[in-house]
Amino acid sequence: MCFSTVTAALLPVTDVLTADWPVKVGDTGLDFNPSSVMAAPGDTLTFQFVAKNHSVTQSTFTAPCTPMNATSIDSGFMPISDPGQVLNFTVTVNNTNPVWFYCKQVLNGVSHCESGMVFALNPTANKTISTAELGHHC
Repeated sequence: MCFSTVTAALLPVTDVLTADWPVKVGDTGLDFNPSSVMAAPGDTLTFQFVAKNHSVTQSTFTAPCTPMNATSIDSGFMPISDPGQVLNFTVTVNNTNPVWFYCKQVLNGVSHCESGMVFALNPTANKTISTAELGHHC
């Protein structure tokens, strides 16, 4: 009679569940769709540029239409020349702090940000897109 011995090493398995949050940029005009996301550390935001020439530029709640600083997140302009073309820009979420983004494009004297093209990552109850002072600090 033959017996075989099988030894299995049980290693701890850690399931780290992360999500990718797609955000369409310029899909139906001067907008981010959705306009906000509640994401966890390790999640990613994939900004999908689908029309015209927009950016994803990090700002602050108190100055939503101004770059946060010289080293903040900025996709640069992402021009779309062909219908159906999509350019992606991915940002990894590091923590649950609120982060603000806007489109820095100005066309014919009209600021996309002042027209409402803003996005909030992890907004709070007191700091939402509707309470950001778009026309006052831009």
